[in-house]
Amino acid sequence: MEAARGNPGGSPRQPMDAGSAGDGGGATRPRPAVKAVERLTIRAATERSEVLALHALAAHPLVDSVNVARALLAGYRARIPELNAVFGAPTPVG
Repeated sequence: MEAARGNPGGSPRQPMDAGSAGDGGGATRPRPAVKAVERLTIRAATERSEVLALHALAAHPLVDSVNVARALLAGYRARIPELNAVFGAPTPVG
């Protein structure tokens, strides 16, 4: 096996575990914020609520605004027509 570049020991580099960055988290333990988003997403689907789906997207740590969440939801609806069966016709904005 070829030595990894920049690795003087010559052994292949191992991928870093998501939890090894010193944050105390781990790849197998979801963060509380993401877990809350998952619960809200499930609730949005079971209650067939577009408003809850929008709240779930907006609450995700990687989504920085409600406007981004709206754009994501509109994009998902455009690409996944089955969402219209869950939420009904898209709600016009503004």
